[in-house]
Amino acid sequence: MTNAYGVPSEVGGWPPSEAEDVECPYCRGVNTERIGYVDEAQTVECHICHDCETDFPVNVDIPF
Repeated sequence: MTNAYGVPSEVGGWPPSEAEDVECPYCRGVNTERIGYVDEAQTVECHICHDCETDFPVNVDIPF
């Protein structure tokens, strides 16, 4: 992730972003975005792929 000047956050002493790129199960692209949750317990996220314009569920790993 970069700031407004294009400098990566690692250069400023901040750790890298923990957001992982989710791979689309249909086209194997990573141009995806989380659009919400499938269930109320928020254990399954709903992502959309901007390449093939399909939404798909992704299980959330809850660390205990």
